[in-house]
Amino acid sequence: MKVFRLLLPALVLGTTVAAVPPTAPTATPAPTAQEVRNLPAFTKVNLATSVAVEVRQGSPQQVVVEGAPDDLAQLRTTVDGDRLVIDTKSGADWREFLRSHRNLGNMTVRITMPTINALGVSGSGSLRAPSVRAENLNLSVSSSGSVEVAQVQATNVRAAVSSSGHVGIGQLQATELHSNLSSSGSIKVGGGRCPRHEVAISGSGSVAALDLQSATCDARISGSGSCRVQATETLEARISGSGDVYVTGNPKVTSHTSGSGGVRRG
Repeated sequence: MKVFRLLLPALVLGTTVAAVPPTAPTATPAPTAQEVRNLPAFTKVNLATSVAVEVRQGSPQQVVVEGAPDDLAQLRTTVDGDRLVIDTKSGADWREFLRSHRNLGNMTVRITMPTINALGVSGSGSLRAPSVRAENLNLSVSSSGSVEVAQVQATNVRAAVSSSGHVGIGQLQATELHSNLSSSGSIKVGGGRCPRHEVAISGSGSVAALDLQSATCDARISGSGSCRVQATETLEARISGSGDVYVTGNPKVTSHTSGSGGVRRG
């Protein structure tokens, strides 16, 4: 009887230990490398593939690429005129490349450039900048990617999305802002001051700029899109479809509508 009492805990312990599945081996992280790309001068950047790009305005100009060595070999950085184009090497099947390089999302391109006139994405990647000072600045997305700038100081700014992507500006100081959407994408301005704001939407996209202090706003919507703006003097709205313009600031409103859309005061 004593022998049975001694053996029972041992049997239970052995059963418990045997029930624990073996620990899966830890995956070894892919090695990373860094390359400095020596390139001619440029003032514009276009990202045409799915990597992360960080842009800083300053001197001297520099392009640094970080990632797995195999990924670096496939990534191409070329200057066409005054535009830096970031894409894959000619002939590479990017879909196959993505499937065979699971860590591609960890690739980063860090850019330093003295003058910034345009930042664009035509792939599914992301492009970010902490601040930009320019006379004329063009921010554009023609894909599912994104362009985001924390602070912008410029005379004329154009933000355009022709896809499901996103353009974001944290704080804006400008004379004029042109927000153009021809898709289901979005444009957002977190705040700042811009006396004149022009909005053009054709599709189901949205423009959000309620905290951007503007005196006048001209909004044109064709479709089911919407915009949220601030105007302290005048708002002129032309709406064709079910789209809506939401406005704060108590401006004088002139509206032309054909459809179920309209102007809503906040």
